[in-house]
Amino acid sequence: MSRLSLIKLGTISYAEGISQQSKCAELVKKSIAVGLPRHFVLLLEHKPVYTVGIRSNYVSQEEEYQLKALGADFHRTSRGGLITFHGPGQLVAYPILALKALRDSTGKVLGVRRYVEQLEESIIETASRMGVKAVDRVQGLPGVWVDGNRKIASLGVSVQHGITGHGLALNCDMDLAWFDKIVACGISGVEMTSLLKEAATVSPIPECTVPTVIPRLVDAFSKSFHLEANDVTVDD
Repeated sequence: MSRLSLIKLGTISYAEGISQQSKCAELVKKSIAVGLPRHFVLLLEHKPVYTVGIRSNYVSQEEEYQLKALGADFHRTSRGGLITFHGPGQLVAYPILALKALRDSTGKVLGVRRYVEQLEESIIETASRMGVKAVDRVQGLPGVWVDGNRKIASLGVSVQHGITGHGLALNCDMDLAWFDKIVACGISGVEMTSLLKEAATVSPIPECTVPTVIPRLVDAFSKSFHLEANDVTVDD
């Protein structure tokens, strides 16, 4: 079983998250070149930030200024997907994987579509362990949902030279009001929810903080991708 190096970064800016992804991607690239592929997952929370994917012209400069005025940062990125929000109380996971070194359940090289599906499966399993029943791709829409109309997690990935970037954002106990200022993920009428909000119907209510959710997501992710997880530091 291949190893998965976990790097826990705490709460950082979006720019720092991009920087750390680049560092890990270089390590993965070098490891592929010598025939010993490495895999990383960055686990973190972001300071308040709105981000938009490769279709960045979806958000005008005027809208960007308005969002910044709320006290959040703003970034146009290379990931897929439209506009979303990241902030404290939301678990962000950036898998930096050597995709061609991974296999699906049939033994085939993991393709991008199946990679995204396994990310969604990992989130669904994590939510289940918190007492929340979630599903993926409601009416063909990406992400993970509860009861068909409440979105609990978003995905936006990139794959360059066989190395994955960006990843997933699972709402744990965050302030959902930040989403009221945007059309989240470009889907009109979408209601954003969180593990904490959904778990309010569970007795006893589980603790839905990011530190509590991290081990559950790591376990689900590791099993889905057949990887053995171990903690490392940025300097390792």
